[in-house]
Amino acid sequence: HRHISHLYALFPGHQISPRKTPGLAKAAAATLEARLSHGGGHTGWSRAWVSCLAARLGDREGFYEHYSALIKDFATVSLLDLHPPRIFQIDGNLGAVAAGIEAVVSYYDDTAHLLRGVPAQWASGHLNGVKIPGGHTVNVSWKDGKLESLSVIMGFEPRANLEWEGKAFTAEGKPGQLVQFDV
Repeated sequence: HRHISHLYALFPGHQISPRKTPGLAKAAAATLEARLSHGGGHTGWSRAWVSCLAARLGDREGFYEHYSALIKDFATVSLLDLHPPRIFQIDGNLGAVAAGIEAVVSYYDDTAHLLRGVPAQWASGHLNGVKIPGGHTVNVSWKDGKLESLSVIMGFEPRANLEWEGKAFTAEGKPGQLVQFDV
């Protein structure tokens, strides 16, 4: 069957994670590949979900392949997603936004994992205003694939955990406080 609803635990759920349940994450990647090789995940909404799954798994090439195909094959010139036979489908639009954010700021295991799904084609960029649990706002920029700047505007929780390529960052402060990191 082409559907991938059993991968909900990986994304948007948090029961499967690359860090805490690597065996299950590997199994999720294998089942995703099996579904894709048999025709699943190739329409607007499911391309968006596959993009999110690939980003969560840190599969940069897979993310880019499916994210690009979503836009190239299913988006109009105004970037509205159309499901065959060209029917507007909000799931693809909202899913595409979620996938782009997931590539840059992937939140699981109580940590915001930065740039895990960012493909080589997005060598430099920035994303500001990403909300993560605790009410925190993350602002991140990168250049040549490397983290360039990172800041957090503290939310209602006193602490936020972030990580980039194994380097841990902990933001602590009061609500509204700006915490900037030397990266």
